Amino acid sequence: MSTPLLTVTPLYATGLTVLFLILTFNIIKLRNKHRVALLDGGVPDLQRAIRIHANFIEYVPLCLILLAFAELNGAASLYLHILGSILLLGRILHALSLHTRVLKMRVVAMMLTFACLVFSLILLITSSFIL
Repeated sequence: MSTPLLTVTPLYATGLTVLFLILTFNIIKLRNKHRVALLDGGVPDLQRAIRIHANFIEYVPLCLILLAFAELNGAASLYLHILGSILLLGRILHALSLHTRVLKMRVVAMMLTFACLVFSLILLITSSFIL
């Protein structure tokens, strides 16, 4: 059996997929509760849940792609673990902040997500062209 090309990124992709499913099931629960089949039905809780889910989809795929490319280019596992942890923590905090309406937590969550994007990009560039 050959050694897998990616060993770090899949760990975080797994955790983030679990979070994605939780966010998805929350929307389904709210749709059933409020009997809304399409869009948001003007229901604030459903609007919030849809927005939390959409924000996740807007950031996570690109972050994971950057991490995977950096890992494929030989970036150090330590850096990949740090960035994956930052992303996972940021996304958990973001979902919690919008659910609980704690604005300061949302700011921290988005800072973590942006940090993951920026430093993953830097890691990819350095692993591609400098190492």
